[in-house]
Amino acid sequence: TTIILQSTAQGIGKTAFSNVLQWLFDNSNKFVEVSSNYTWLQSQFNGNLKNKVLMCCEELPKDTRNSWINSFNRLKDFITNDNISIECKGKDAITCPNDIDFVITTNNIGGVPLEENNRRYFIPTVISIKDDKIDKLTRYIYKIITSSNKKEYFRCLYAYCKDNYNES
Repeated sequence: TTIILQSTAQGIGKTAFSNVLQWLFDNSNKFVEVSSNYTWLQSQFNGNLKNKVLMCCEELPKDTRNSWINSFNRLKDFITNDNISIECKGKDAITCPNDIDFVITTNNIGGVPLEENNRRYFIPTVISIKDDKIDKLTRYIYKIITSSNKKEYFRCLYAYCKDNYNES
């Protein structure tokens, strides 16, 4: 399943979510890539997907309808197939196990061509809320991303949860 975060509201944390996921994997592009370069969806060369476990596709552009549908049909193969073909420029294609999950963000509502009853995508409602708790969460996320160790991440997460837990 691929997570799609789409909202016309800007600055609500779609990219921060991807950055935290990348940070959890030691900021290594070896396993996680946060990118706004989608040439691998539109050409035969996709060497940047080799060994990836998570691909965060940031700010998907709105493209021509036919190009967009072709790209998403290709993306479906990456989402559902057990094996994928990896082809680097000037090298023979190799078949690898497909361990990639995707997070897609976009400000273009309706820009993602989805079929009815499609189980490939999880699309949570992304809303813009401006209040003290959200601002506080943003500060914790910033601390998490700028922290140099996982221990600090969990300390910040615990502090946020403890400070904002509401017994009802």
